[in-house]
Amino acid sequence: MMKRLILLLVLPSFFPALQSQSTFNLPQCIERALEVNIGLKQLDIGLETAEIQYKQALYNFLPSVQGSAGYSQVFGTYFAANGESFKLNNMSSNMGVNASVPIFQGFTLHHRLKGAEIDLKAQGYSIEKTRQDLTNQIVMLYFQIIYNNENLTLSENRIGLLEKQLEQTTMQFDAGRKTEADIFNVKSQIASEKVTLLNYRTLRDKDMLTMRQTLQLDPNLPFTLHKPDVDHVKASRTLPAMDDIYSYAVTNMPQMKERMLKVTSAEYSYKSAKAQLYPNVNFSAGLSDSYTPFASFSNFVITGQQQRTFMEQMQQNLKESINFSLSVPIFERMSRLTSIKTSELSLKNARYDYVQQQNQLLKDIQQAHFDAQAAREKFSAAREQLAATAAAFEYAESKYNAGIIDFYSYLEFLNNKSRSEIDLLNAKYDMIVKSQILDIYQGKPIAFN
Repeated sequence: MMKRLILLLVLPSFFPALQSQSTFNLPQCIERALEVNIGLKQLDIGLETAEIQYKQALYNFLPSVQGSAGYSQVFGTYFAANGESFKLNNMSSNMGVNASVPIFQGFTLHHRLKGAEIDLKAQGYSIEKTRQDLTNQIVMLYFQIIYNNENLTLSENRIGLLEKQLEQTTMQFDAGRKTEADIFNVKSQIASEKVTLLNYRTLRDKDMLTMRQTLQLDPNLPFTLHKPDVDHVKASRTLPAMDDIYSYAVTNMPQMKERMLKVTSAEYSYKSAKAQLYPNVNFSAGLSDSYTPFASFSNFVITGQQQRTFMEQMQQNLKESINFSLSVPIFERMSRLTSIKTSELSLKNARYDYVQQQNQLLKDIQQAHFDAQAAREKFSAAREQLAATAAAFEYAESKYNAGIIDFYSYLEFLNNKSRSEIDLLNAKYDMIVKSQILDIYQGKPIAFN
């Protein structure tokens, strides 16, 4: 109760701060997404429901107590043996309390309690798995936006370089060293690069809209992402062994824990179904009391007995009872056997689901390990390629400025360098994302702030 009160006091001041915040880093994006996601809130309700069901399974061991009370009054005509008739006015009241407790029900209550406990834990792992999936989604979207931003920067730099080249070409044209066709070629290339810039901006803005919607931010407020420090990223020489990653993931990933608990829950459901074949032993005890005044007849007087008071009758009419009952199932239209068979099939299906999840996890880890290794190799190759194309472009630029090569030759070297920059950028962020995915299978936290 105290925790909820603190949340009610803190959240109103917390969410406006997030709403007014304009720049988000990766952990803040993840935190915000987890806070506002409706699916997670619904799963939290499911967790509360599972907790209530577990408590009820525990309460089922307690005795059941019922109280009762009744009052009746009879009006009518009474006919005596001699044929005389009298007006009848009869009143009576009663009250009682009864308690019952199961002594033995084939361990059904025990199995149901253990099943409810397992279901509660499984719901918790289901929430953890959903949080993990949402985190993965935010990580990939976040780095996709950063990647598009850097592509925008590369395109803007390329346009700036071409515009400087246009100035030099114009000066050389005025000096008679270049033709008007050379100017048109540079302008054409600038226009083409501006289209590329527009495409990158469209991709970036589309992903930013998706991120804003996922974080449920006010569309009228400014929103930017903090670029993480990725310049220090280097390709690791070796990756953790795939078998080691799988050994950790198969016992620690929330989806595997959830599936294993579902198998255990199905086992208890099967045991509970079989327990219905055992006899049931119950114990009950009760107290009851009643009060009945003498009947009143018009023109008729009861003699020979004095009417007892209310307290006298309550003392004299008090009854106590205890009862032991044994119920043996003999035949109930095969319903119990049908329940056992259905539970057995559900258990087999739960085991198959677990094996299937194991196989899928192994495939995912194998693919993630392969992708991470390939991304590292691609990143190393892209760095070497950029170093070579940058040196070649620097050489070609000096030759073009000296009038030794034409614009098309210069443009070819520029394009090679631009492609190498884009390839390196793509390889770097691909390696980052693939490494993050592999880290998740190893239980490692997000490495970028």
